[in-house]
Amino acid sequence: MTIASLTEIGDQDLLDLLNNSTFGTAGLAEGTGAHTVKTTIAVHYRIAGQSYAKAVTDNIAWPTALTTALANGTTAYYLITINAAGTLAFTFPPAARTGDPDTTGLLLGLQPAASAVLGIMKLVTTAAFTHGTTDLGGQGTFANINFYPANGDPTVFTYA
Repeated sequence: MTIASLTEIGDQDLLDLLNNSTFGTAGLAEGTGAHTVKTTIAVHYRIAGQSYAKAVTDNIAWPTALTTALANGTTAYYLITINAAGTLAFTFPPAARTGDPDTTGLLLGLQPAASAVLGIMKLVTTAAFTHGTTDLGGQGTFANINFYPANGDPTVFTYA
């Protein structure tokens, strides 16, 4: 599914979002180990209409495939999804997309096929950040790290 703006959402896109969604929130947070995240609440979700569950899990590895380094003073949003096997994926928007996801459609169409949206991670850097190298808990690296759950609706997030 590739959607560049809200005006490009069609019936099939909406059906895909509903058939691939979560029931409730996964309670996303920074993991205990370096370069990890965790789920703090067991989550039920569906992929292609089939139901699955993911238990509370700590130390979910941050993907090293995301090689784009973030400069000091960068605000970055990552879409966090889960597949039928319970594997989390982190998707970073293309460089051409910038701004607040609520108003720009920044993350629309980035959901990998056969996955459900768990939430969004927002990083605001105070130093350079390299995926898989810089620890999410690194002192002096982030002004803040926030996790925003999908709350069962893959198109609606609550930002703080």
